[in-house]
Amino acid sequence: MAADLAKCQGAGHPQHVAPVRADAVQAHGVPGDVLQRPVVRRGVGASQAGVGDDRRIRSRHRTIGEYFTAERPLLGSLPDEPFETGRLFTLRVDRYSQICVRTNRYSVPVRLIGRTVRAMLHASELVVHDGREEVARHERLIAKGGCRLDLDHYLEALVRKPGALPGATALDQARSAGRFTPLQ
Repeated sequence: MAADLAKCQGAGHPQHVAPVRADAVQAHGVPGDVLQRPVVRRGVGASQAGVGDDRRIRSRHRTIGEYFTAERPLLGSLPDEPFETGRLFTLRVDRYSQICVRTNRYSVPVRLIGRTVRAMLHASELVVHDGREEVARHERLIAKGGCRLDLDHYLEALVRKPGALPGATALDQARSAGRFTPLQ
C-alpha cells in the first residue's frame, strides 16, 4: 500500500489521489484501482448495495441511508422512452473514407467521401449516420490516435483498384480480428 501511495504522489498525480484510494480500500475492502474499472465498479455496487447506508458524510448528523429514506418519496419515476446518453458530432468524411472523432479515426463507406455525417459517440461504441441511414458502427477506441477500419467500407474502392488490397490497413485489421482468412 505504501508503495502504491508513493507511486501516486511521484507520478505527476495530485497529492489527494492517494488518500481517496486508501479510503476505498478501508471502506469496501477492495483496492482503489479495482473500483476505478467500470465493469468491476458496477459489480461492486450491485453486490454491496446496502453496505454504505450506515456511513456518515463528514460532520452531518444523519447517515446516507436516512437521507435516502427521506428523499425517496420526492424521486420521480424513470421515463418511458429511452434517453440518449451519447455525444453527437457532425463530421466531414475525408479522402481516405474516414472520420476523426476525439483524436481517433474510424472508417465509413467510400461513397460518403466529402459528405457530412453525424456520429453518436457512446461509452462503448460509435454509430455513424448519413441522414436517417446507419452507415457504420464501430467499437469505441479508448487510446488517443487509434484507427478502426472496417474492410467492408473499402470494398467499392478495392473493386476499382484491386492492387491496393495486399497492403491495405483495413485488411490487416480484419485478419488480426479473424474476419478475413486467406481462403476468402
